[in-house]
Amino acid sequence: MTRGMAEDGWRLARARLADALGAPAANPNIPLAEALYWLSVVEDDEEKKIGSSAYYGHRSGSTDGETVGALVFARNLITHELIIPAELHVRGAYGSAAYGSAAYGGSAEWHWKRRSELGNPTDKYGRDALYDKHVAGGHVDSPLQAAERFFGF
Repeated sequence: MTRGMAEDGWRLARARLADALGAPAANPNIPLAEALYWLSVVEDDEEKKIGSSAYYGHRSGSTDGETVGALVFARNLITHELIIPAELHVRGAYGSAAYGSAAYGGSAEWHWKRRSELGNPTDKYGRDALYDKHVAGGHVDSPLQAAERFFGF
């Protein structure tokens, strides 16, 4: 596989995620998991290209890089623990809401689950703390934008 193929996979998964985030009754967890897979492929390529020490030093040197570490932690939980990383938050609504939509007068957004909602998993590399700091509880899309800035795509 080439880096270009991995970046194309990321873009296609991000497009499917955007569609799911905007569609009532859609569940974005599937394209989210797919995007995180492609992110891990890009990270592996970058690490091989410049070496582990250089890569991890670079990644730890910025908020966007730390966010990538947090997303790789989430990807590992999805892949190895079969967690569901995001949930729908409905705010300020009354009446009943369909899955993926807000009831009258409210808003519905998909947010990353907090680690406490995932069973408090830990990580020997400290990425659990990065998840808490940069991902947990936030809108699904925000950390993905940070990853795009970090890798330049």
